[in-house]
Amino acid sequence: ATAFQDPVNADLSNFGTWKKNGAKRAEERATAKWQAIVANHRPPPGSTDRLGRVKGMIADMTAAGGAEILD
Repeated sequence: ATAFQDPVNADLSNFGTWKKNGAKRAEERATAKWQAIVANHRPPPGSTDRLGRVKGMIADMTAAGGAEILD
């Protein structure tokens, strides 16, 4: 373990290296990261079963007089 964590989105290279590597701004790097996360997401095993149980529970509670969930 180290005392410091590497930055998630910061480019710590010097200006010349940053320019040579495309001069990507923080917003561009962040956008590329979240798009890759979304594109590569795979639901964990069993998540569809859990989702079904939660939806059933919400339906039961709504039928019992709870507030309707708005999408």
